[in-house]
Amino acid sequence: MEEQPQKVPFNYWQAIGLLQYLVQCTRPDLAFLVSFLSQFLETPRSSHFKAVEHVLKYLIGTKSFTLKLGLNLLKHQQTSILGFSNADWGGTKEYKSFSGLLIYYFGAIVWHSHKQKVVALSSAEAEYNALIE
Repeated sequence: MEEQPQKVPFNYWQAIGLLQYLVQCTRPDLAFLVSFLSQFLETPRSSHFKAVEHVLKYLIGTKSFTLKLGLNLLKHQQTSILGFSNADWGGTKEYKSFSGLLIYYFGAIVWHSHKQKVVALSSAEAEYNALIE
């Protein structure tokens, strides 16, 4: 049985907006979760509110986690840009996959997570779509 919408304990849109801002600026560790929770902006259920509350508690417990920019280049020998991508296969109700990517150059410089636009017919296709989207 599907959960029914309930009385809103807080503004879900504002909470997701705040979390998206944090993902874009300083918290790539939340990229997938915030992307996933963003799917439910129209009709969030109590489980979605609980998930947002859990994320906010996680943020309080990990407020010392930061991105470190401006590393001492003399200590590091890396001279190339590294890219990583990953995808699940059909992890949503619509059988669409979620993708994530990270570009690394002396630290994380770009990160993103989103639901793919097309339905992948295999895990290999989902991974390929993650690379090209």
